[in-house]
Amino acid sequence: MKRLMYLKLLSVHLRNLYLLPKRLQTFWQSKRVRFLNFWAAIFGGSYARFRKCLLRKVDGFSLIEISIVLVIVGVMFGAIFKGRDLLEQVKEKSTADDFTNIQTIIMLYANDYDAAILSDPSSVWKKLAQAELLTSEAAPTSKLGGVFSIIKSEDNYVLKLGKGENSEGAFLTRAQVTGIVARLQSAKNVVVRKKDKTVVPSIHEENSNDELYTVEVILN
Repeated sequence: MKRLMYLKLLSVHLRNLYLLPKRLQTFWQSKRVRFLNFWAAIFGGSYARFRKCLLRKVDGFSLIEISIVLVIVGVMFGAIFKGRDLLEQVKEKSTADDFTNIQTIIMLYANDYDAAILSDPSSVWKKLAQAELLTSEAAPTSKLGGVFSIIKSEDNYVLKLGKGENSEGAFLTRAQVTGIVARLQSAKNVVVRKKDKTVVPSIHEENSNDELYTVEVILN
């Protein structure tokens, strides 16, 4: 009799152990449903809709796609900065060409009309425009900014690029001056001055990138 009772108890315990995982799963699912219903009630809608949102497949980018995008962005940034450098070089070349062209125009006028054209610097642009060597009587400007002026410096007449009246204001950076001087054929006739009008012996030996300069080309 006792053996039979022990066997029944053992069978009950074994059955409980066998059903334990399933009961735990049922318990967890009920708790999960309650949890989801709670949040569904907060955010609005039914449990079915909330569960559908949770189980919805979210499309994303793969690592390869993200890498391709980063490479494209890097190339674009590199092209932008490279384009800025190229544009700056074009402006420097254009400014150097302006120096050369104005020198040539003045020499042509001096040979054909008046050899003493530089004796009155304030009327040079007007005379060149009247001879149709310039399109305007106004002082020429450069792609880098500033205006060209003809002034008398010591015993020479010079073509100067600067800002303001008589181009006295310095505005060119060290890199810009370096680019202009390198492109001028008559580099030996070029004078570079700082804001305080002191002459710079060699722009390549300047260490400050914050200093501003003017450029002068000796005409006679």
